[in-house]
Amino acid sequence: MCRVGLAPPLSLGSASWWGKPHPTTTRCLTRGTLAKRQVRRDYRTCSSKLIRRYSERPHRRTCNALTTNGFCRRGDLGIIEGSIETTRADAIVSEPPIGLKGGPLLSEGKNRVIAVGRKILVLGFCLWAGCAPQRPATDLYLNAVALRELGQNELAIGKLNAVVAADPGFAPAYAELGKAYQAVGNQAQALAAFEQAVKLAPWSAGDHMGLAQMRAALGQYAEAAQAYARAAELDPKNLAALHGAAECCLKAGQYTKALTYCELAEKAGAGPKETLSLLARAYEAQEDYGQAIGVYRRLLALDGDDSNVLLALGVAYLKAGQYDQARQILVSVAQRRPHDGAAFRSLGYCALKLGDVDQAMQMYRQSLNLDANDWEAHRGLGVACMLQARGTDDVRLRDEALRHWRRSLTIKPDQPKRDVLEKLIREHAPLQNSLEGLNY
Repeated sequence: MCRVGLAPPLSLGSASWWGKPHPTTTRCLTRGTLAKRQVRRDYRTCSSKLIRRYSERPHRRTCNALTTNGFCRRGDLGIIEGSIETTRADAIVSEPPIGLKGGPLLSEGKNRVIAVGRKILVLGFCLWAGCAPQRPATDLYLNAVALRELGQNELAIGKLNAVVAADPGFAPAYAELGKAYQAVGNQAQALAAFEQAVKLAPWSAGDHMGLAQMRAALGQYAEAAQAYARAAELDPKNLAALHGAAECCLKAGQYTKALTYCELAEKAGAGPKETLSLLARAYEAQEDYGQAIGVYRRLLALDGDDSNVLLALGVAYLKAGQYDQARQILVSVAQRRPHDGAAFRSLGYCALKLGDVDQAMQMYRQSLNLDANDWEAHRGLGVACMLQARGTDDVRLRDEALRHWRRSLTIKPDQPKRDVLEKLIREHAPLQNSLEGLNY
């Protein structure tokens, strides 16, 4: 068996002559110039051994190894076979009768020399006709991999494009091309390269991961979820693929699938923190706030000092209509994070639901002091001001409410229930242009 299992160009670095991974191949791919020299030496050594094996025993498996790995075309095998048959015929004809000068032993030695000479000629022709055109593509690929690992992605892209132009079926080159395009920020070209890599090598979990990442980066969440799912099928222990599938399913609105991938990740041994966070978000998206609260409490049991989880738990209680529990948790968050506008905004909403308008106004104002462009805080403060104005007939508070509502629409024109907010503005500003000040 030869030392390096190199099968250019389709299975470069991924298969030995009999389809088994060989560690020396991997080392060759990471040694730059020395790797290329080793490839050339092993290229000749391996092809010589294969042809010798075929000449000694013309088995179909050896034939397939020669032709599949590009050492010679099937047409060249006819030359080899013809040479073998001629050598055998010469041996029979030239063998003198027993007892004559020279004898069978001398004839056998002579025939072996002739056979070896012919095999060498055939090998030279095979390497010249069948192998030589593929070696430049191999060299370019190795150079490109080294350049990409050194961060010279533009140069690597040029060489990899030359490789795929010379050999459109070279799947690893497309995968490397996708990584190089991704590194330079050319997402469209990276996506196209990964799509071609997956088409040529559908069994590669890594190529499916690259494809999924590019689709997610381009906002194609449903397609990205499919690619992540395929990577997870090929490699069930790939936790990144399972988490990616769950995340993209959430963004694509496929909440049931997101729950499934979260459960699979948990069974596969994923760290509970990230998996439970995705699981809670999936339950919230389905408006199953009771389940979400349970998951957030499990997260707090793992790390009780995580104020992000505590804030998410308080918001989940708000959405579930459990306002007293929500207020207690949110006050704790605001004390820990006095510069977190989201905590004060959530407290303002909670106070409104509990009927404490004065405290709601105070919390919303504090939130806007921390973030003047918080459209939700502007909207909530407008509601609080309008409720206070109705009870006191305070025109000043009514005008302030209108200003905050208009400001909210200016910051986020496509906000949920925009039509409801515009209706409120029209109802409370009947004597003026109801949308005046939207660019405030």
